[in-house]
Amino acid sequence: MPEKKDITPIDQPHQHKDRLERALEMLPGVLTWFALTSPVWLSFRLPNVMAFIIIFLDVYWLYRVVKSMILSITGYLRMRESMNTDWHSRLESDFGESYKEINHILIIPSHKEPGYVIKTTLEAIAKSDYPLDKIHVILALEKRDLEELKKDKQNVAKEYEKIFAGMYVTEHPDDIEGEAIGPGSNRTWSLKHLMPQLEKKINIDKTILTTLDADFAIHHRFLASLTHKYLSTDRPEQKSFSGVFVYSNNYWQAPTPMRLIASALTLGQLGELVENWKYVNFSSHSINLRTLIRLDYWTIDHIADDTFLYWKAFYEFKGDYMVIPHWGVIYGDTVLDETLVKTMVNQYKQLQRWAYGVEHMPYIIKQTFFVKEMSVWVRFERLLYAVRSYLFWAVVAFLTGVGAIIITVINPLFGQTVLGQNLAIYSSLILTVAILGLIPTAYLNTLIAPPMPKEWSPLHKLWGHIQIVISPVVLMTFGSVPAIDSQTRLMLGKYLTFRVTNKHRTVSEIKEKVN
Repeated sequence: MPEKKDITPIDQPHQHKDRLERALEMLPGVLTWFALTSPVWLSFRLPNVMAFIIIFLDVYWLYRVVKSMILSITGYLRMRESMNTDWHSRLESDFGESYKEINHILIIPSHKEPGYVIKTTLEAIAKSDYPLDKIHVILALEKRDLEELKKDKQNVAKEYEKIFAGMYVTEHPDDIEGEAIGPGSNRTWSLKHLMPQLEKKINIDKTILTTLDADFAIHHRFLASLTHKYLSTDRPEQKSFSGVFVYSNNYWQAPTPMRLIASALTLGQLGELVENWKYVNFSSHSINLRTLIRLDYWTIDHIADDTFLYWKAFYEFKGDYMVIPHWGVIYGDTVLDETLVKTMVNQYKQLQRWAYGVEHMPYIIKQTFFVKEMSVWVRFERLLYAVRSYLFWAVVAFLTGVGAIIITVINPLFGQTVLGQNLAIYSSLILTVAILGLIPTAYLNTLIAPPMPKEWSPLHKLWGHIQIVISPVVLMTFGSVPAIDSQTRLMLGKYLTFRVTNKHRTVSEIKEKVN
């Protein structure tokens, strides 16, 4: 049977935008291209200035590597401590029977994933060290999915109907006007559709909702650690909570570039969660259900719904909102498809979609100037953080990698000066030290990643240990380019639509990991 094509709803989410909105959408792309082209136009008149900018960025990159290494190690130690803590016993000792008042809803949007992927996700939830009669699971399917896939996943869900307090399956229509394709619109429709049923079974004020991607398998102590952190947190209704994403389900099956990206994502998030006041909702997140209703659920007309939920909550609570880590582990898939080319395309499209969170910049800028109840410092600190994050994501790797070469090519006379002759040397030396600084991080990755396949040859295993040497190439291609692409599309009004990242893995490997 031929595969169904994604049906993009009418473009209502991007119609009727005023000039200010379009100007703000264009701003990130304009800043990025201004920075990307700076080695060209600055090299004619002010090559010294450009040279010092590049040296500054090189030093900044070294600083970020060292800082990230320290924060990642700190985050890893906290993650290991959480994994080794009997949170169920801690709940009983710290909160008595009152913790059982907390219900959990886990919502899993699914499109194109096969039934075995959903089964491993549900099986992991079923092994939770938390009362199963307090767990409700929603499998949110898409009407546009293949009929045989939907039936397969519905059959899998039936196996768990008597295991959880509630096992619900919804089917999101694909013809709702004004919706953008994506998990946000699916989750919002599904939860609103089920709310009359849920209100009869749970106390909304004492319910934590967690979003899970279809390939996510939670650690058996995830829900207990989340509940303990929730009950230990002051005003948890004004917080969201995050675990740690370890993309290891099919790690050694994936090509080297995809493994490096998966490792970078895990290690990067470990560090970011240590400085959680900067952290923005990404992928799976947990939030009080009443708070989610107050925020009117997830956005239905943007691609990056998880990111937008953070910003909406941040301004709704006048800056008194942040993400709290509880360090519970979620195991996810490394990007892998049937062929190397498809895998590369999937990885690129996934990173492009994540980078498309820049679509929220108009909202952030408007709220910065119009929400007067917040302090000026808090508003502008968050704005500058968002601008810097998206700008540096797109340009730093490019400027530090080839900026010095461009200057000497554009302006040969500058290349004859002392600074011009030494610029490439200074730049490469700093970046080499930065790369060497990744060695402790590479060792940390060996502690997080699953063991290499026993059947691998010694040479293959050696490459697995030293794969980090191609990190600069991966960073230049799969790091900067998707971000530049996303910002350019937004700048030109070529809006991105949601694209599902295909899942491909060996079932037996997942079972070993979940168990």
